[in-house]
Amino acid sequence: LTGLSRGYAFAEYRNPGVTKSAIKGLNGIKIGDRNIQVSLHDPALSGQMQAPPNLTELGLNAVPMAGQGKVLCLLQMVTEEDLGDNSEYGEICQDIKDECGNYGAVRDLVIPRTGTGVGKVFVAFNEQNAANQAKAALEGRQFMGRTVLVTYYDEDKFNNRAF
Repeated sequence: LTGLSRGYAFAEYRNPGVTKSAIKGLNGIKIGDRNIQVSLHDPALSGQMQAPPNLTELGLNAVPMAGQGKVLCLLQMVTEEDLGDNSEYGEICQDIKDECGNYGAVRDLVIPRTGTGVGKVFVAFNEQNAANQAKAALEGRQFMGRTVLVTYYDEDKFNNRAF
């Protein structure tokens, strides 16, 4: 083991608001035989002070920033294994609904057990302000040993159960 870096990776989130929570949740986790270090990139430290490339010139389009809404998607809160037992599933649903209810009335809560939404928790609030407060309070919180990430989710997709 040389102690030397094995490389770098860069990530840019659609919703920059989750960056700090993602860093907190990923920093220090073990991958293979090493713990990774995660931090914000500082161009001044690497001598890369030139302007970033124009996305259009690269043939890319800027990703629109996710807006606010009444529906939240909570990531890293549950795993497929957590959802296997019906009794445990019911307890998890109730615990999350109770916690989210501290910030306002919860209209609906969905934790998919199959399909592409497995591992995500979707919470629909009656009021925008409740969703904002819940997002601020839950983002970065530990739940069953995992750091929770929270983002807004499209209300029409939620209502159509498009997870």
